[in-house]
Amino acid sequence: MKNKFIWACLLGIVSGVASATPPLNSANTIHPFYVDVQVGNIQSCDPIVPNACRQIDDFHTRTDAMSMAYDGQFLYLGLQNPSYQYGTIQKCDPAGTNNCVQIDDFHTRGGAKSLASDGQYLYAGIGNGTIQKCDPRGVNNCNQIDDFHTRGGAVSLASDGQYLYAAIGNGTIQKCGINNVNNCVQIDDFHAQNNVVGLASDGQYLYASTGNGSIQKCDPAGTNNCVQIDNFPMQKDSHPMDIAFNGQYLYVANLYYGTIERCDPRGVNNCTQIEKFNTWLYSLGA
Repeated sequence: MKNKFIWACLLGIVSGVASATPPLNSANTIHPFYVDVQVGNIQSCDPIVPNACRQIDDFHTRTDAMSMAYDGQFLYLGLQNPSYQYGTIQKCDPAGTNNCVQIDDFHTRGGAKSLASDGQYLYAGIGNGTIQKCDPRGVNNCNQIDDFHTRGGAVSLASDGQYLYAAIGNGTIQKCGINNVNNCVQIDDFHAQNNVVGLASDGQYLYASTGNGSIQKCDPAGTNNCVQIDNFPMQKDSHPMDIAFNGQYLYVANLYYGTIERCDPRGVNNCTQIEKFNTWLYSLGA
């Protein structure tokens, strides 16, 4: 079983809900969300219409994508090789099919366990505990901006365009300046809730999925400033996993059951299922 699946089993997480309410902001651009369906089957999914996904690439002979990020034009995948070791970062044009090229390789350092984009730069949480800032216009063009190897590394990343947020293996959420190095400060701590495994940002609020089955909505301008907007008590073999925000809705993927929920984060308990795959899911991006 893959490393990220093991993270989910050990730490737990959240599932979702969906809403019939109108979009958050009709001026926002709503775009597809992306999911890796076991194994390495990369799907582009309609954000509104249920059960409307199409395959855009297939890495099953090589690996699967254990992390994803989207910058508004390109989709980035953190791949792992068949021996379950994290490896390359792929840059993909999701408008086409089989349209990915390698832009970096971290297999000797543990690979990209988490990815986030601020629209210009790509950020990668590497298996050796470091966080890398990458210019995706080139290849092998990453520089280290922080190191959390003594605290469990960056399990998940999110960006609001101004700051980078990192869910660290010790249960904390860090808020990081992106123009300097070693420039992170703790804004919350969820170790008592079995840590944070998923992060997403809508540009104003930060969303976190925790190991005890809750989804938290956080104001990152302060500290310890999160409120629960949904809670999913863990059922046997239920391991909700990734969360992603696509401009209007929050999406939550249940890794084990293969379901994806679309959630309106303005309310509480406001999600509904939009996709169901008859297999495991590995990562979610939007």
